[in-house]
Amino acid sequence: MDPLSISFGIVGVLPLIAKAITTARSYIQSVAGAEKMITALILELEVLQGAIRKLDALLRSEALGDDDLKFDQTSVLLSCSAAIEAKLQELVGKLTHESSGRKLGARRLLWPLSEKEHQKTLAELRSLSGWVQFALSVDGCRLLARTSEKVVEVLAGQLEQFQAMRRLDTATTEMLGAVRKQAAVAEREGRGRILDWLSTARYDARHAILRRERAKNTGSWLLESARFTQWRDGLAASRVLWCNGIQGSGKTILACAAIDELRSHGSLAYFYFDYQDHDSQPPLAVVSCILRQLLEQLPDLPASVKELYEARNKLEGRQLPEYERLLDEVVRGSEVTYLVLDALDECEHGRYMLQLIDRLNQIENCRILVTSRPHVYKQLPVSRSYSEIKIEAREEDIKRYVLEQCDVADIHQIADEHFVDQLVDKLTRSASGMFLLPVLQLRTVLNEPTIGEMEDKLEQLTDVLSDAFEETLSRIQRLPGSRSRLTLSALMHLAHAKRLLQAAELSDVLALRPDSTSVNAKYRPTAKIILECCQGLVTLDEQTGQLRLAHYSIQEYLVATSETLFPQFEVKLALNCLGYMLLDDFKAGPFDTREEIDARLKAYPFLSYVSEFWGSYVQPVETDLEVWDKLLAFYMSLSAASAATQVLFYQKGYHEGYYGVQESVSTTPLHHAAVNCLVHSTRGLLEHFAVDEATAMGTTPIIKAAAGGHVAVVALLLEHGADPRLQNWYGDALQCAAEAGECATIRQLVEWGMSPDGEPGCDRSPLSCALDRDSAHAVEVLAGLGADLRLDNEDEHENVFLEACHRNGEKTVELMLRRGWVDLRSRPHHTVLAMRAATLPMLRRLIEAGADVNAVDKHGRTALWYMRQEFNDKAIDSLQGAGATLDGNTRLMNVGVSTRELKVDELGENGLGVESIETQRATTLVPGPNGQFQCDVPGCALKFDESVELQYHQYYKHDSHGRLLTGLVTSTSSSKGSFEAHARDLAGDANHSPLPIRSQDKKLDSAG
Repeated sequence: MDPLSISFGIVGVLPLIAKAITTARSYIQSVAGAEKMITALILELEVLQGAIRKLDALLRSEALGDDDLKFDQTSVLLSCSAAIEAKLQELVGKLTHESSGRKLGARRLLWPLSEKEHQKTLAELRSLSGWVQFALSVDGCRLLARTSEKVVEVLAGQLEQFQAMRRLDTATTEMLGAVRKQAAVAEREGRGRILDWLSTARYDARHAILRRERAKNTGSWLLESARFTQWRDGLAASRVLWCNGIQGSGKTILACAAIDELRSHGSLAYFYFDYQDHDSQPPLAVVSCILRQLLEQLPDLPASVKELYEARNKLEGRQLPEYERLLDEVVRGSEVTYLVLDALDECEHGRYMLQLIDRLNQIENCRILVTSRPHVYKQLPVSRSYSEIKIEAREEDIKRYVLEQCDVADIHQIADEHFVDQLVDKLTRSASGMFLLPVLQLRTVLNEPTIGEMEDKLEQLTDVLSDAFEETLSRIQRLPGSRSRLTLSALMHLAHAKRLLQAAELSDVLALRPDSTSVNAKYRPTAKIILECCQGLVTLDEQTGQLRLAHYSIQEYLVATSETLFPQFEVKLALNCLGYMLLDDFKAGPFDTREEIDARLKAYPFLSYVSEFWGSYVQPVETDLEVWDKLLAFYMSLSAASAATQVLFYQKGYHEGYYGVQESVSTTPLHHAAVNCLVHSTRGLLEHFAVDEATAMGTTPIIKAAAGGHVAVVALLLEHGADPRLQNWYGDALQCAAEAGECATIRQLVEWGMSPDGEPGCDRSPLSCALDRDSAHAVEVLAGLGADLRLDNEDEHENVFLEACHRNGEKTVELMLRRGWVDLRSRPHHTVLAMRAATLPMLRRLIEAGADVNAVDKHGRTALWYMRQEFNDKAIDSLQGAGATLDGNTRLMNVGVSTRELKVDELGENGLGVESIETQRATTLVPGPNGQFQCDVPGCALKFDESVELQYHQYYKHDSHGRLLTGLVTSTSSSKGSFEAHARDLAGDANHSPLPIRSQDKKLDSAG
């Protein structure tokens, strides 16, 4: 921005100052005892007013107009202007509100600023005036036109000079401090953005809950055991410590204790796997969460992390290999890193996690603790010789927990020590190695109203976990009618939830009354009520607001006994979903604005969940008469169906075209049936809807079914004449199935008659579509069906391997290498093409996979040669680190930054005259014969040895023999003194003697 534009912004605050002064003066006669305060405020406002007027005059003057001064969008002066405006608006608001509102008597006003507020306001106005006054000189204005980082740099230099001269100005110090503070804030915000980009998982939420539940000193037996301490201190034979135990043995509580113990011993990261939350625990989420935790413990983020963040748009959502590389780098860079992985048996991607454990186990300073049920450890190959600790609920831990809970329940008010001792003894003896069992049994006993009934219940306890579950559920069923119904409904929804439910979502659906047509908020139970009614079977994550079953064993039990506990539970869940979407509250249909959609989601929390998962609840019981009637009502309600469609795509973050009104209302019942694999519905709806009816975006039912992998629905639609070649904005049914990675429907459509190479007129092949999500399985299926991989093509948009390299398709590249479709060592030309096409992450991956970095293409060039032409420094570094050369033999020599270069004048009898001129450049030299180094980029410097740095400038001139000359280093001095260089024939004619270049600058030395 130019000074005149800045002036318009600066002068815009003058009316605010004038208003503040005028309003303040109106208080002088009306406020008793505040005259001095008001006068002081007016004085500061007038000082600020005068300074801004002078600054406005300076900005409009020729003093800056001829100076080509440009203000950065984030300059200090612009920030100061915004701060002045904000402060004045706040001040005017307070003064105006008081003078126009509250009064004492007929004429008296209250001065709206307390003494503390008054002093703070004066200090802020003085500080702002100081900034403006600093800008009243040309130099000051030029300085504040820069960003805070640049101002810090300049002021830091000035501050150093002032300290040396002992004339440090206090105002400058304060300004420097303020700018540094601003820079620190910017640095923190930037760091936060990078960390949030990596992961926003609330990894500490589960840990906080467990810490609250854990009795003091629980798990000390583990932490003090020789096997644990040896592992912790790096003295064990294995860097992996595997803690396995039966269900309910307290593994997670012990993992929590281990985490707290390890914090003081080194860098630490942890992850609690959860059977109820598989959707948020894919490999990428786990690795990114671990990486974030380790980075949070570093004072500064590594440059590689910042570089990856800057290149995030090029990753196309495939960050896993890069995150793995960064994790490897961060772990290696620490003195010792501890990684705790709890409940690996509850992880859906166990094979990947075992590979990650093996990979990190190769790093000497990384120590990994894993907890799981025994079957996971027993299935490990014999080659994995990990240390093992068997986890069982220990008597001392159970005693601690029971005594602590007795204190919480204040049982000593009604029971003596003898009963407490009996209770502790019985629960510890019946635990059978499980911690969960005494926890449930203790609640059962303490729930009785009298000591006698507690003793009776204690005698009835068994050592079988299922008995404890039955007793707890029996107690729930004996609750008053409404509480019992609420609890069983809550447990039914939680046991069969497709993802973790928010407390607000569960409360909303529990408020649904039979045959109700709207949600009555009065019937929504609080999270506290739900927890109380569920008798310890459910816990609340207070940070995320999620309700979960307290233990995996509870989930297993409830699912196994659902038919008994919740008769017709599948029908009930389906009816709840359909009934909710049919409420009168959604008769308005889809909305036009994001604000309206957000308001709807806030008012009806369960809508977000049901719009995504209703089909999976309906599908198993679609033919039930009651469900079918409700389903038909939903299909026939355009408003209900379109509202659900809108919310589904809106909450997933899709483009507006997906959740807009047109697309939502054009989605037919047949589309809904197809996308949810409702075969019975599809068959019935085909009698009433056109088989190829398209939405506003062109999506047909068969595209929905193919992209969802629903083979039965695709077959039914094809049987009724559906045309899979019809396209929406993305492509036809085969392209959409390939993009979604749905191998079954890919095979089905090709067998029907679609070409695996794509239909005529299609812009992209199905193979290219499969690369959108790096679906290696889809690529493999298409190749098996005859799709042409075009591996001989040199176009990265035609050759599937080159396209996968270019788009960072790690899984596809590894598939093609594993299947032997591509050989990175026997086809050098294509190897060079692959490395040229690859993104930086994929280039590193190719190098790791064994690509020949010195492969030469048909033009005699290596990948390094091409990267040098493109000035791709990061790729050059990666290739050189792997031993790459320019042509298979010639290595590059990196050169440092010089402060001087040599300028060639003209050819003379005695050689080329040169003079030194100031510069700051860097380049690369190629070694030639006899220790010479050819420089082909103007302005370079070479550290020839430890003590000498020589400078060059390329010479583009033909001599009398027609030779093209360029600078060459042939000899140097080892310390201060002159040096000699020569011109050399680039044609490489050995008969031509090099012409000498002599320096005219006799002062050149090792410092350049």
